[in-house]
Amino acid sequence: MPLTQKERAQLRGWEKVVMEFPLALPSANRFMRLHWAARKKAIDESGLVVRATAKYHQYPSWDKVRHIEAVVRCKTRRRRDPMNYITPLDKLIVDPLVAMGIFPDDSELPVPQVCWEYGRGEGVAIIVTGRKKKKGGRKNG
Repeated sequence: MPLTQKERAQLRGWEKVVMEFPLALPSANRFMRLHWAARKKAIDESGLVVRATAKYHQYPSWDKVRHIEAVVRCKTRRRRDPMNYITPLDKLIVDPLVAMGIFPDDSELPVPQVCWEYGRGEGVAIIVTGRKKKKGGRKNG
């Protein structure tokens, strides 16, 4: 169905980018049950992978993020609770992107929408809709 004129006007100036990360995302239950040292190690290791992937693909920095969708790739079609993946998604992927300056502060980000893709191995694709930072220019505002 085509977009209405009002919807097109709302999206004017907004861009969509897909960022792929080769990480197996654990559920919040599994993540929070880890010993604190194991959880810290998982956060540090995933941070290295996220930073290396973002630098390699030269993902853009965002001035304003309107919508985040996370596509979690799984090998099996087991039933999963999307809300159980928001905390690990935030700690393992979003926090390193905030630390790199790709995303604005966490308090300014919308809660990600989580969905599944089965049978293509494991990994996470982050689909971001927002306004990119202008290079070398001042912020509007």
